[in-house]
Amino acid sequence: MNTDALIADKLLSVARLWGEASDMIYSGVRKDGDRAWFHMAGYEVLNHIDNGITTTKKLAAEVNSTMANITHMTKALEESGCIRREVNKTDKRVWNFHTTSKGRNLLRVVRLQHVAAIGHFCSQFTEDQKMCVLTFLSAIETHLVQFVRIPEGERMKMLQQHQSPELAAHFSSMQASGKRSASSRRRRLVGKRGVDRA
Repeated sequence: MNTDALIADKLLSVARLWGEASDMIYSGVRKDGDRAWFHMAGYEVLNHIDNGITTTKKLAAEVNSTMANITHMTKALEESGCIRREVNKTDKRVWNFHTTSKGRNLLRVVRLQHVAAIGHFCSQFTEDQKMCVLTFLSAIETHLVQFVRIPEGERMKMLQQHQSPELAAHFSSMQASGKRSASSRRRRLVGKRGVDRA
């Protein structure tokens, strides 16, 4: 197995385990009934609002999500009393979001739990090793942000340039299957129109 494959497997494993660890952190917060909606994505949006990213459009760009998803999350945050909204003074079509004291307190609680969890995980590392981890994670974050913002068609072309023979065969099979399905749909549609005319 080549190095890229080993990294891919390791990243998938780490992402899964970190997801489980994060769920444990948020489950403690979710024990409070009015925070049952709270999860990692909600925390991220709340944190960005607290750091001055206050419009739906800017939040969607920052977390690489859709404006519909951001609208859903900000509505939940507002209903829970963690944020408030006000009309933008220069553009009445735009809402600006701001954290409330309840929202800031929630961020503080979750941050403390995150720091405690990371401190436990990293206690076996030296300071130099921690800096190496931070540098590596920052590089991964930068490349992933760039990757997810690439239009789908361009992203597929880029992946195909680096794919293995097995993956190339898989993509070719998917494309052929898609073309057959489209052709079949067209034939059914043409046949139905012919019946309708008769």
